[in-house]
Amino acid sequence: MKLNTPQIIFTSAFVATVVTVSSSFIEWDKQIYAGIFAGITTIVGAVIAKIIFKDKS
Repeated sequence: MKLNTPQIIFTSAFVATVVTVSSSFIEWDKQIYAGIFAGITTIVGAVIAKIIFKDKS
């Protein structure tokens, strides 16, 4: 899925906030779990950005 500039900025801020907050509460045993969580969070953030910032096409 292609994102425009406001969607990319929103997704970046959303992912950074969620990953930072969750890392302060969760002690990851293996880094792969943190990576999987960050990947899923990125996908969710992109979907939310698509809903909030609709394309004008």
